[in-house]
Amino acid sequence: MIDPYTILQLVKMLPEGSTALQSLRDVRVPSMDFPANAREMVQGALHPDCLVSRPYGITEIGTVSAMLYNQREHHDPSSVGFTFPGIQVKLTDGDGSEVTEYDTLGEILVKTPAMFTGYYNNPTGTAKALRDGWFVTGDIGYISSTTQQWYLIGRKEFVFKVAGKYVAPEEIESLLVSHKDITDAAVAPFHVQGKTDPVIKAFVTLKSPDALTEADILSFVKPRLTSEKMITGGVYFVNSIPRTTERKIIRWNLHDMMQKVIEPQSTTLK
Repeated sequence: MIDPYTILQLVKMLPEGSTALQSLRDVRVPSMDFPANAREMVQGALHPDCLVSRPYGITEIGTVSAMLYNQREHHDPSSVGFTFPGIQVKLTDGDGSEVTEYDTLGEILVKTPAMFTGYYNNPTGTAKALRDGWFVTGDIGYISSTTQQWYLIGRKEFVFKVAGKYVAPEEIESLLVSHKDITDAAVAPFHVQGKTDPVIKAFVTLKSPDALTEADILSFVKPRLTSEKMITGGVYFVNSIPRTTERKIIRWNLHDMMQKVIEPQSTTLK
């Protein structure tokens, strides 16, 4: 079990042609921010028989879904696997009504025999997290009618819409970090006066100060992202990305960073 940032940095450090990781057969990356480009980069450093999967679990309830090694013939790399036995999962829409259709986005709620009963000395947090015996995950996802597997889009509080389509910042961030010259990245939507949709800004730290230009980065992401996920608000080069000790991005700090970072070399807002 390893987070995407760490496994990507580890793979980047390997000498060309290295077989150091070839003995591994089951690598699990429990994170939403592990898109196809990053997975392919990791898989390329591993043995062809190694299963690289994304289990889905939460501290309060344990593992919800996963792809086990003996299920690898059914593996869809973009999914978080099948629901574990004994786990109940349902989706609700923005009004709290249950979503009963396949391939339809909703907020994920989970019920398990061993789920937590509440947060210590935090009745407000407990009331928010538990709804009629179900744990409200705050994650947006869906179940596929084709594979019967679960797919995650992102955290409800951070997912936003562009051109009517959902955009998860984690997907763009992992794509950026998969570049050999980018050590860390964060993405955030910014509203611009006169525009209906937000523009997407990227904050990037480089391996060396002159490794890439904004044009280089935009050229890298363009063939790998759909139109609504494009970085339309510029690329900002920073010394570090604000993160917690668990390496989660402190997203509410990104807007404050705008007052401290250099202007992008060019801007797509003009």
